[in-house]
Amino acid sequence: VYICDEGYLIEKNESYENLDKIVRKINGFNNKINANGQEVNISVMLVPTSITINSEILPSYADKGNELEAINYIYEGLRENISKIRVDETLKKENSNFQTFYKTDHHWTTYGAYFAYKEYAKSMNFSYHMITDYDIFEVSSNFKGTVYSKVNDLTTESESITAFYQKQNLTIQYQNSTSDSLYNKSYLEQKDKYSFFLNNINDKIIIKNNDVQNGRKLLVIKDSYANCFIPFITEYFEEIIVLDTRYYMYGASPIVDKENITDVLILYNMRTIDEDEGINGIY
Repeated sequence: VYICDEGYLIEKNESYENLDKIVRKINGFNNKINANGQEVNISVMLVPTSITINSEILPSYADKGNELEAINYIYEGLRENISKIRVDETLKKENSNFQTFYKTDHHWTTYGAYFAYKEYAKSMNFSYHMITDYDIFEVSSNFKGTVYSKVNDLTTESESITAFYQKQNLTIQYQNSTSDSLYNKSYLEQKDKYSFFLNNINDKIIIKNNDVQNGRKLLVIKDSYANCFIPFITEYFEEIIVLDTRYYMYGASPIVDKENITDVLILYNMRTIDEDEGINGIY
């Protein structure tokens, strides 16, 4: 972990070992679900981490890694019919006005997820909301995240978690419960406050928007970066099925046919996708 200016704790990036395998897995998934003339729209969003977005505040000796080169390599290897969404430029640009990554945690902030949502909406030809359209609340002011836990410096300052609220008529089936909320406030009283978004880790979540009837169903294959991203996109689909394939052991491709999926989003951060076995479980 690099101790950086402005109170940032930034994890060192490890070298990539599985880029070719990632390309084969995503292309294989695409080939399988789009066999026999099917046309399921697949989007891939690979997200750089704080070491790239906040590279200018790293110590002079720091190894800045090669996340953008890795994203380029994967995107260049993917089939032409797969939509490749870039978010690095907008995260870097907006970081000067909004904090797009936590200082003490490995996740992007809700602001970072918002600007990525705009890029997703553009790629899907959806109209998107301005940031002023949301009710934005600070839900916690004493968050210290996963990177802080590695350093364990008691002088580290706490930071805020924000949520962007928009009234929607949702029914969410989590692993062991049903709710009308994409948030679980009980986690705000615990150390793992980021689990407030999307009720922590679930192998499968089904989100139904009771006010939408457009025939569109989205399958999201993801890591935890998607947890604060998904609330921005629920208004566009009748149903969203969210899979964490580290824990969902039945493969993602059978769901496409069974549930009449029209769209797929594969969303990972670049630290996770290379070392996480979840990408192996997509088909």
